[in-house]
Amino acid sequence: MTKKLFTVAAMQTELEAVQTKADIHKNLDLFTSFIDNVVPYMSMVTGAPCRLVAFPEFFIQGNDLSWTVADWLERAITIPGEETEKLGKKARQHNIYISGAAYVVEPEWPDRVFNEAFVIDPEGKIVLIYHKLATAKDVEVATAPFDMYDAYVKKYGDGLDDFFPVAETEIGRMGVMICYDGAFPEIGRGLAMNGAEIIIRPTTWVEPITSEPQNIWAVQNQFHAFSNACYVVAPNGGIITSRIMPKGVLTGNSMVVDYRGRILAQTKTTNESVVGAEINIHNLRAVRRDCGFIAMLPHIQSELFSKIYEKPVWPKNCYLDKPGTVADNIQTRQKVIQQRKDMFVSPES
Repeated sequence: MTKKLFTVAAMQTELEAVQTKADIHKNLDLFTSFIDNVVPYMSMVTGAPCRLVAFPEFFIQGNDLSWTVADWLERAITIPGEETEKLGKKARQHNIYISGAAYVVEPEWPDRVFNEAFVIDPEGKIVLIYHKLATAKDVEVATAPFDMYDAYVKKYGDGLDDFFPVAETEIGRMGVMICYDGAFPEIGRGLAMNGAEIIIRPTTWVEPITSEPQNIWAVQNQFHAFSNACYVVAPNGGIITSRIMPKGVLTGNSMVVDYRGRILAQTKTTNESVVGAEINIHNLRAVRRDCGFIAMLPHIQSELFSKIYEKPVWPKNCYLDKPGTVADNIQTRQKVIQQRKDMFVSPES
C-alpha cells in the first residue's frame, strides 16, 4: 500500500572537486552524517516522516570543467559499488529512499563515462538507474545513450523503460532526470508517460539563469510539475570549490514543487543547506483522475505530436566508436545548424 503523506528532503551540498577516489569517500562520509540529522529534523518540522533524501548532481565527486574524459575516468565510480553500498546502509538505518547522481564507468565501455542517477530503497537495494539523456554538450564530456544508440540498445533495450525508467515504490512512482535534461519538455513527459508521480532532478544549475530576473531553473521545475501533474524534487549544488570559477556560480535555490506547479519550499542561499516539503500522493492521484483542466496527461495527442520529430535534428550514434569531446560536440552542433535551415535562419538574412 502506498504511503500517502511523507516528507522529502532536497540536499544542497557544497561541491568539492575531488582529486582521488579517497576524496570521494571523504565527501560521502560527510553527507551520510548529514542524513543522520536531516531525517529526524525534517520529520519534526513538517510533521510527516522523511522518506526520501535527494542529493544534487556531482555531490560526491564535484566538478571541474577542465576535466577531460581521462580525468573523469580516474574519478568515476561503478554502480553498484562501495559508494552505493555505503548509502544503502544509511537507507536501511533510517528507512528512507536515497537518490543522487555521479559520473560512472561501465565494464562494457571502459574508455567513457556516463552521468547516471540512482535511487536506493529502504532495504539498501538499487531500484533505479538512469542515464542522463541530454548531456550539456558544450561543457560536458559524459556520453549520452543517443550518442551510442545501437550499443546502448543492445545492452539495455529500446523501450520506454530503458530510457525513462520509473521505480514503483511504497511512497509512489519515482523517476529521475539530471540537470540539463530539464531543458527538454520531452524528458519530463517521457517519465510521466511511464507513470512517474515524483520526478527527482539532481542538478548543478548555474548563473545567470538560476536567479532573477531569468530564473529559468524555477520555470523549468514548475513547468515539468504542472504539465505532467507530478511532484518535482530539485536539489541543486551549493558553493563549488573547484577554484576555476567563482564559488557562487552555483546559486542553490533547491526546491520542491507540487503537481500544480506551486513551489512548496525553496532555499534562499548559495551555501550548503537543505529544504523539505510534504508529499501527498493521494491528492496527486485524485487530481490526475478528476481534474482534466489541470491534469493534461489524458489530452496528449501523441499521433499528432509525433510529427514534430519526423525529421532528425541531433544525429544518433555520433560517438559509437569512441567518446566525444566538447570540441566534437560543438562541431556537431554547427553541422546541425547548417543542415536544418528550416529551423535556423542566419541573422544576416
